[in-house]
Amino acid sequence: MVFIGLIALIVSTLLLPAAGLAGTPCEDLASALPPGTIDVTTQSVPAGSFTPPGSTTPLTNLPAFCRVAATLTPTPDSLIGVEVWMPTTTWNQKFRGEGSGGSAGAFSFDPMATALRLGYATMSTDNGHKGQAWTFAAQPEKVNDFGYRAFHESTLAAKALIAAFYGTGPRLSYYVGCSQGGHHGLMEAQRFPADFDGIVAGDPGHDWTHLMIGELWTGIVSHMKSPETDLPQAKLNLLTQKVLAACGDPINGPLGFLVDPRRCAFDPAQLTCTAGDAPDCLTPAQVESVKQIYQGPVNPRSGEQIFPGFKRGSENAWRQVLVGPRLNGVPIPGGSSFQFFTNGIFMDPNYDFHTFDFDSDAQFTDDKRAGSGMTYAEALDALDPDLKAFKQRGGKLIMYHGFADPFVTPQSSLDYYSRLTDASNGPEETTDFARLFMVPGMWHCAGGPGPSIFDPFAPLTRWVEQGIAPDRIIGTHTPNAAGPVAFTRPLCPYPQEATYNGRGDTTDAANYSCKVVVPPTLQGKAEKVGGAAGSGKVTISTKASFSGPIDLRNATLRLQQVLVEQAGAGELVRGSGGAQFLPIQLRPQPGAKAGQAVFATVAGALPGVTIQVKSTNSDGGQLQLSLKIEGATVVQAAGCATAASVGLRTRLTLDDQVDPAFDLNVEQPWQCKKGELKTP
Repeated sequence: MVFIGLIALIVSTLLLPAAGLAGTPCEDLASALPPGTIDVTTQSVPAGSFTPPGSTTPLTNLPAFCRVAATLTPTPDSLIGVEVWMPTTTWNQKFRGEGSGGSAGAFSFDPMATALRLGYATMSTDNGHKGQAWTFAAQPEKVNDFGYRAFHESTLAAKALIAAFYGTGPRLSYYVGCSQGGHHGLMEAQRFPADFDGIVAGDPGHDWTHLMIGELWTGIVSHMKSPETDLPQAKLNLLTQKVLAACGDPINGPLGFLVDPRRCAFDPAQLTCTAGDAPDCLTPAQVESVKQIYQGPVNPRSGEQIFPGFKRGSENAWRQVLVGPRLNGVPIPGGSSFQFFTNGIFMDPNYDFHTFDFDSDAQFTDDKRAGSGMTYAEALDALDPDLKAFKQRGGKLIMYHGFADPFVTPQSSLDYYSRLTDASNGPEETTDFARLFMVPGMWHCAGGPGPSIFDPFAPLTRWVEQGIAPDRIIGTHTPNAAGPVAFTRPLCPYPQEATYNGRGDTTDAANYSCKVVVPPTLQGKAEKVGGAAGSGKVTISTKASFSGPIDLRNATLRLQQVLVEQAGAGELVRGSGGAQFLPIQLRPQPGAKAGQAVFATVAGALPGVTIQVKSTNSDGGQLQLSLKIEGATVVQAAGCATAASVGLRTRLTLDDQVDPAFDLNVEQPWQCKKGELKTP
């Protein structure tokens, strides 16, 4: 019994949280701050509720903690506000820094409260200024404070306070942030790899100067250009509906999102009004506006992409921030770009945004002088893919980004992670310390029709402390205006995505696996293109993965599109008389088997359609399809007049006794040949 009691005493001692009394009392901590620190407040806060300065809403259920507020002055122009909260008796010997959002000159008190409840000593900074206005840029060093210095200096100050208060520094240090917080998370990993052992960087605005140009572009090509190019919410809702109808899969499309919108090439020109304007179409001016937003800013002289455009499936959220904002009735660019350019770059509150040159002014934005001899691009952008120093310290990075983000395009994170992978010598050398999780259907940092409620921090701590890399993070969708159906999904390390296993409830993440999905490609040929009516012939074959079960004996095949040019001639494969004959619905021919069937039009029909389908496994695996159309009229694609190839879409679905429905929806280049179209 004595031995057992001794063991219990040792264990309880090891688990006992450090108390502030082991070090410097809270009220005496000012001396632990760096020289030049001003406006110091030290406060012992009892357990319960606490209302932060500037707020009227109390934070509840807090442990007792020591609060230190101060202003750091690492340069004569710097005034960096910092708040550090340290639990008095419940410290877990770890530290967590909290990121911010937008151009925020404000503290992240809610995340601090969350960290405090978990036992962390926690810190937040105002990034060296107050409010969202970029008037602080009149002092160039404050630009550097905002870009990188404020968070680093605040982290050093926080660690010094922790060491003084507890008598020992933090055993581990973490960072959590989204948006601007994601930007600063990557900045920390790149410039100050010793600051944190683990970093969560969500939807990062890390290419800051070009993000600002992208925000301006979105406004310039839409509501700022003219009333005709503005995009009302009803039109954006219509556009998203049509995108989902064209590209959505049978499980996730009805829920309101695309799993990977990069596979969707829907052309908004399909919605062009035939005359005037109407609720079910887009005017030519609106179509052009949408195309420009998809494209993103481009240098008009060099054709170089300045910043990526937005993804299909995000349109109904564009008016959240970037499309439509006005100041005193005057259209202005959204996000931080209005302040950034008027008070930061051009220092002219009456600056005419319509004069912005996406060649010379874009370069001027990058090259403008900030503080400490740096340019704006050098002080603000976190683009360095070399994280070897962070990795060598054992650092772990979790990035995430919403695929329907209408504010910071998800392509920016995909591009950075691609460069990081190259700089880290390949995927295996990257995923052992850095992983990117793309979130289908999530807007900026939260919300949307996808599985946008998830916790990336707990998996990060397991990775850092136990060496367990996150192979999936469970995301949840609770019913909201964007999506009325509750469901869960695994969020997967890129380039994997959640795929249905073929059995069980499609709303349950347990029935999904993380896999790399390789989109199917078609092999095919269209003959007698542009020839006499009824003389054309089309043959197409492909292999495609699917999740079973399947019974082709009772399946229904719906052939919706064959060689459709999104902009131009539209349906290239037409009936024998030249009229559109798709979509059509086919049933299996006599003699069909569960895993093999022929679907065909009735004998003598023109055009004649025959589709052979064969399954390699009735419980899921691969489908082999071959399609033949004879006696058709095949018109030439308009795009062949100016290019050697043209993008064409083919789509068919199998449903009834196929769970979930199989959806072959492929757009790919077809080569333009004399009298024919052919896959490469």
